[in-house]
Amino acid sequence: MLGYTPPSESSDDSDSDSDAGGAAAKKRKLAAKKKKKKDPNAPKKNLSSFMYFNKDQRAKLKEKNPALSFGELGSLVGKEFRGLTAEQKGKYETMAKEDKVRYDNDMKSYTPPDESSSSEEEKRQTKKKKVAPTKKSKQVVKKQEVAKAESSASDSDSDSSAVSSDVSSDSSDSSSDSDSD
Repeated sequence: MLGYTPPSESSDDSDSDSDAGGAAAKKRKLAAKKKKKKDPNAPKKNLSSFMYFNKDQRAKLKEKNPALSFGELGSLVGKEFRGLTAEQKGKYETMAKEDKVRYDNDMKSYTPPDESSSSEEEKRQTKKKKVAPTKKSKQVVKKQEVAKAESSASDSDSDSSAVSSDVSSDSSDSSSDSDSD
């Protein structure tokens, strides 16, 4: 707070709000892009005692109450769990403790991959992948080709029929290319 200087009152408030909002939006976008991808080889996180209870009871409660939605069923499981005695919860707590030990042991032996090598590998994978044309992009290409065909049709009628047959063969070729990937 010692180095803080409030903004001057002469500045237009609406401009500063929109600039601040735009800057914040850019920061969020950058943060979303920089988010690390989860390593699929990393050990699975340990489950809590509630999650073990949830696994055990959800199917039973679903049979008794088939009309309940997912959220309603979850709240019902939560109420059941809160109503358990310490003795009943003990079973699930021991399961959670054992899973915590398993997770800790797995994490000790796990070595995360180097960030620079994983980013290089991702770049190579994205370069190798061919993007299959979407329905919309195919329509745009067809419209462009039809426009070309119409312009050449004014030159001669026989050329336009040759171009339209090329258009249909090109679209079938692109769909077969995407199927082979």
